[in-house]
Amino acid sequence: MINKIVLPVAILLVVNYLAKKFLLYQKVTFKIKKVNFNNNILNPKLSIVVTAFNPTNATAKINNLICDIFVNNKKVGVATNDYEIVVNKNSSDDLVLNVSILPITTIFSIFEIFKDYGGEIKITGSTEVDGIKLPIDVNYQI
Repeated sequence: MINKIVLPVAILLVVNYLAKKFLLYQKVTFKIKKVNFNNNILNPKLSIVVTAFNPTNATAKINNLICDIFVNNKKVGVATNDYEIVVNKNSSDDLVLNVSILPITTIFSIFEIFKDYGGEIKITGSTEVDGIKLPIDVNYQI
């Protein structure tokens, strides 16, 4: 008799677990909050603050973020974030991407954008939300 109860309960738990994972995959979104560039030609640093939004009733664990960074449609660098960020249910949290900037010609194009206060920064890549790979495609107007 116990075996007849255990199997349906186990199936319900698995279905509930998978439903939460699918909901996180559909609902978790990202937005660029702030962009900083230190304007130092010898040691250039581009830092991007990204906000992760979790409008679900489940906690989201976000990790393994890997993104290409584009400035006015030119690839300027790559950003990775290996540490885990926990975004509680119905909330948001910020993560900072420190961008590895590509060669010197790219640095000059970044200088021009920040000097003239115009342009677009785009992040494309992926991250894992509770073990499920989620694509990221975010734009930010300067």
